[in-house]
Amino acid sequence: MQQIVLLRMRNEIVFLSLMAAIFTHCIFAMLSLNGSFYVLLLALLIFFIPPTIGMMLKVNPVIMQWIIITCGNITILYMNIHYISLINFMGFIFYLILISIYQSLKVNIIISIFTLIEIIFLSFQHQISKETIINTQYLNTFIFVILLLTIIWWIQTQYIKPSWQKREQMNLQKEQEQFSQKAYMHLFFEHANDCIAVFDLDNRIIDVNPAFEEVYGWKRAECVGKINLFVPPENRIDAENRCLNLLEGKSIKLLETKDMRKDGTVFDVAISLSPIYDLDGKMVATSVISRDITHEKENEKLILQSEKLKLAGEIAAGVAHEIRNPLTVISGFVQMMNSDNDSPYHSYTETIQSEIERINLIIGEFLVLSKPQAKQLKNVSIDETIKNISDFFQLEFLNRGITFSLNLNSVQNLVLANENQLKQVFINIIKNAMEAIDMHNVEGKIDFSINRATHNIIHIAISDNGIGMSEDLLERIFDPFYTTKATGTGLGMLITNKIIRDYGGMIEIDSKEKHGTTIKIQLPSI
Repeated sequence: MQQIVLLRMRNEIVFLSLMAAIFTHCIFAMLSLNGSFYVLLLALLIFFIPPTIGMMLKVNPVIMQWIIITCGNITILYMNIHYISLINFMGFIFYLILISIYQSLKVNIIISIFTLIEIIFLSFQHQISKETIINTQYLNTFIFVILLLTIIWWIQTQYIKPSWQKREQMNLQKEQEQFSQKAYMHLFFEHANDCIAVFDLDNRIIDVNPAFEEVYGWKRAECVGKINLFVPPENRIDAENRCLNLLEGKSIKLLETKDMRKDGTVFDVAISLSPIYDLDGKMVATSVISRDITHEKENEKLILQSEKLKLAGEIAAGVAHEIRNPLTVISGFVQMMNSDNDSPYHSYTETIQSEIERINLIIGEFLVLSKPQAKQLKNVSIDETIKNISDFFQLEFLNRGITFSLNLNSVQNLVLANENQLKQVFINIIKNAMEAIDMHNVEGKIDFSINRATHNIIHIAISDNGIGMSEDLLERIFDPFYTTKATGTGLGMLITNKIIRDYGGMIEIDSKEKHGTTIKIQLPSI
């Protein structure tokens, strides 16, 4: 790149120098009446017009170099053909010295050969005699011109050429520095862990880095020229507003939002947006650096859930022990009153007894959430546990018109757990599924499947075709005391989640309103 810049500068110097010399010569020739006006004017136009047009059209510097060299040679030859004089003849020598500015041995040899051929041609055409050459007037002029050209050559050798060499060295060093900067920027762009996308001022993608391709799923060729490629439809208005702020020169740092992958999945990201300026301070593009923070968000949810469990456990520890003892006494007396069928308060005592049993259920769930208790863990077969539960619910499935399917693999699935707690997990989930099916008023289906993707992890999936859950409900499903049921406690899924996590597992819920729910559980196997 710097060599091209140097060549363009040399073209300008040679062109201006030749133009000045030819123009000056034409002026003196016309003033001294030593040449035809039209011949001199045409010579001036021959040299001036083609290079000027080439510069206006921004012709390649190498082509421009040969245009200037050729036009200069043709002009000097043309002037010598129409009017021979020692000054015109010396133009060839000046021309050769000026061409040496290009510092190209190839160019100098080619031009020297052509010039020699042209001098021989002119000698025969004008029949220059020996007496003419040694004429005192011509000889003095020749010596003056040679002396002048020698001085020019000496100045070029001592000052111009070293200056050019120094300039070339500086340009070469600058080119290497720019190359290094570009190389480092390219390495940063290609190997950055964060996703980087560059946009033009019309918000069309110019380029993306490999990290972007890996996270978002689109290849570079699929992205270039596209608008709003990875912005979810619901976020496009916000994205357009951010673009307007960017065009006003504002930057945005670590904004948490949601982006969309090629497969349509939406995930959490932290993005930083910045305008990009050229050397003149003009905005030419914008950049977006994004980072997938899905894991960070999940960790935040886990920490929040842990805090909720801790709070619920502290409440449970106090409530369960403080209420259960007086409640036992009340329950005993109510049972005695309820045994008298002739009592006018029999219906009331029955209601009181059912509510006491409900309070006992809540207290029992509180005890699960209380501070860690001594657990009797043993090898438990999930297959046998779920078979027992399905037998337990068989009559209820029949009464509700629900089809229950159980898909087990051939491998025995054992986990280290408390069997009663494990039963409580599956009972809670199946009860919720049956209630969701009743609300949807459809022919119910519950599918229970177990598979082993690896030797160490057991994957359990429980699916139903019930009413499903909204996004708001999904976000709060593990919150303590949050329920949409008239008789619910809001602790069932909280307890289920706690038990699964206590055993080193994890639970995930996929649900959509009116399309059912799938609960996925992973447990470490023995």
